[in-house]
Order: sequence, then structure tokens, then C-alpha cells
Amino acid sequence: MTQRKSVIPTLEELREELEKLEAKYCDLTWYGRGRERKGEALKKVAEIEANYPTEVEQINSEEHDYAWGFNRGCMAAFRFVLTALDERGEIDDNGKIDYWGGLNEARKIFPELDT
Repeated sequence: MTQRKSVIPTLEELREELEKLEAKYCDLTWYGRGRERKGEALKKVAEIEANYPTEVEQINSEEHDYAWGFNRGCMAAFRFVLTALDERGEIDDNGKIDYWGGLNEARKIFPELDT
């Protein structure tokens, strides 16, 4: 009998995919703000236009409001999940671990939309 490969990703695979998606929607949210850009920012604009031509077309069309809301919603949702899964932290002066992530922290910062 042939063994089937699991379709369920490992936690690390899931985290990597979520990080890629969060970065994509962060870029698109930044791009959608449409402020005047100079210097290094122009390189970032060109990179986003090359990487996400369909999404950029939507941002620059009459569908702007929908695209803007969709991109921001995706970014916030992916950040929520990534924060909830984040187990990193540091030990404070009293020996207590101060976690940077976790579900409670994700709830506190949702929806985080800074780019």
C-alpha cells in the first residue's frame, strides 16, 4: 500500500507561509497609501508592481476601496495568527518570562495595521 503524504503542514511550514502572506499584504497596504515617494521608496514601488501586478492593477482602478480594505484585512488577520503562534519572549528581572506573542497579545494588538 502506498503511503499518502499528509496535506496538513507542519507548524513551521504554516508559519513560513503566513509570514510570506503577511509581507505581501503589508507591501500592498503600503503601496495603496499612495503617498508621494522618492529615492529608495521608488525602488520598493517598482518591486511591488513587479511582484503583484494583478493586485496593483486593482489598487489603481475603480476597485481601490475594495482592494484597500481586502489588503488591510488580510494583513491584520495574518499578523493576528503570527502573533498568537509566537512563543518568543525574554526573562525579566524577577525571572518571569515576558512573552512577545501568544493569544492574549494577539488580541491586544489586533488589528495592527502599521507598515
